[in-house]
Amino acid sequence: MVHRILTPYYALGQDSDYPSVQYNTSGIKANQYLALNPGNTNVNVQADHYKVIRKIGEDSATLLKNVHTNGGGLPLKKSKFLAVFGQDAGANPDGLWYCGVFNQCPTGHFNGTYSVGGGSGSSFAPYIVTPLEGIRARANANSTQVNWMLDDLDLDTAKLDATIADTSIVFTYAYQVEGLDRDNITLWNNGDELINTVAAQCNNTIVVIHSGEPVLMESWIENPNITAVVFAYYPGQETGNAIASVLYGEVNPSGKLPFTIGKSLSDYPSNGIATGNTSDPHVVFEEGNLIDYRWFDAKNITPRFEFGFGLSYTTFSYSDVKIKSTPGKPTDGIQLTNEPFDGNATLYDVAYTVTATVKNTGSLAGCEVAQLYLSYPTSQTKQPVRSLRGFDKLCIDGGKTQSATFKLRQKDHAVWDVPSFAIEYNLYSLIADYEPNAQIKMPLQKIYGASPFVLTPG
Repeated sequence: MVHRILTPYYALGQDSDYPSVQYNTSGIKANQYLALNPGNTNVNVQADHYKVIRKIGEDSATLLKNVHTNGGGLPLKKSKFLAVFGQDAGANPDGLWYCGVFNQCPTGHFNGTYSVGGGSGSSFAPYIVTPLEGIRARANANSTQVNWMLDDLDLDTAKLDATIADTSIVFTYAYQVEGLDRDNITLWNNGDELINTVAAQCNNTIVVIHSGEPVLMESWIENPNITAVVFAYYPGQETGNAIASVLYGEVNPSGKLPFTIGKSLSDYPSNGIATGNTSDPHVVFEEGNLIDYRWFDAKNITPRFEFGFGLSYTTFSYSDVKIKSTPGKPTDGIQLTNEPFDGNATLYDVAYTVTATVKNTGSLAGCEVAQLYLSYPTSQTKQPVRSLRGFDKLCIDGGKTQSATFKLRQKDHAVWDVPSFAIEYNLYSLIADYEPNAQIKMPLQKIYGASPFVLTPG
């Protein structure tokens, strides 16, 4: 690791006549850090970063379920009584920095909203806007009365509060931290029980999940009183503003799942959960290249929500998928590598351009992340059923169309066949996105834009 970090450091000349690092720091040990390396503490390195952080939180929020039974669902409509549940909606009562330098929040403690995962990749936030704050700011503007109950374990009070609410929003979480393996894939701290308790009393219950990895939802996802589910990940210091913008329709959600959500632990490879403590753990990953959705495809397992799935407040359709040979050099700035290859071009040369027409079939403007999957011909190298080979985010006004464009590199349809990459010239299939369906995995022949084509040498 040291070699990998320091090699580019010296290669770029950062050890000689390079500007001093400008930073500011906060937290429990801030004075110690500043004493060791004071830098220029008058520089405001944050500038308008909060705007970027908020937009990332808004754009990544993934709408998994949204039904308008009895006028419910999202975006939120003006209601008389709105109830907010769960510690994940509020602030940590012990302060902003209670979880420590590496944000390793103790289990069983009221930690407030989980805006970031734990470990060396985390940092102290200068502030955190909680979901409750974001919701109250908007509710106050339309004279909605907001009540909140932030104790995940107090189901009796949750039941009472949900009974009188027109709309209930339950905030739940699962926490991931560097250095600790997961021993389950469920919601933490009574999350499932809290959701079921609230939904039993309120027929317009909305669930928001903060987690960096999949969680099981089978005990409540099909409850008709649960009208909407948003997977919000870890949105950072603007958590409350980002999620409130999505809930109230100020932002049309466009996030897509970066993983597959199964229906049970047995849907996943057997080595993904830590089952005991050992001083010398060993895990054999026998699934090979069948990672995430590739595993579900290969084992013909129907997930609860597909990798790449995500709803919007509008709808989209796909048509007119085309592929054209467009040989050329890469222009995307990707760092070339030296893998051996049996072709005439480099692995990173563009070989084909794929286009698909995407139409916003609703009335609201919205953004769609079109995805291109490629299915390989039958091969001795045992390739996945399909592999993601590109995506293109399009923001389209209601009733309008745009063209999604994907550049296929040589490497995108090459396979590793020891001792080099090779291209198998045979029948491939292109899949430009899929028909969104939260309950049933679509067979490939029913996928929008399925278009077989033959790659021929030259």
